[in-house]
Amino acid sequence: YSQKGASFNYNFTHDYEVDQRAEYATTNQVVLSYVELNPTFSFKASDKIAINFGPSISFLISQAESSTKELTDGVEGTGLNVLLDGFYESNALDVGLNVGLSYFLTENFLVDSRVYTGFMEAGTINQPYTENQIIPDAEYSVKNRAIVISFAYLF
Repeated sequence: YSQKGASFNYNFTHDYEVDQRAEYATTNQVVLSYVELNPTFSFKASDKIAINFGPSISFLISQAESSTKELTDGVEGTGLNVLLDGFYESNALDVGLNVGLSYFLTENFLVDSRVYTGFMEAGTINQPYTENQIIPDAEYSVKNRAIVISFAYLF
């Protein structure tokens, strides 16, 4: 089981068709929960250090997202000129690669560090506009990346 996510803030200005401008500040959070399969191949470079690598397959089991938008300057659009809330759409499968090092403190106790890079899009973030606005939808793709540090006891 693994939980990955992101928290990001951004400010933007939205120009409406009729001499109207509004500035917004947003706060966003996305949490993705996965069941992962991580087979790891390990090469012992010395008595104390091992090099690890292997593929990773992750299956999405749940997601949660939240977003707030606050008007910081200008006037909120009315009628047909309303800026809609953004949304996150996730993909159910993520495939990536783990690469890392293990350092054996003793024969049975080790510190493990690895970097994960996802090859597939984890999802897309979209800021839709109403059909009367000329500007196309703003869409951003998201990939999973992670740094993992763990401690292990071998018995």
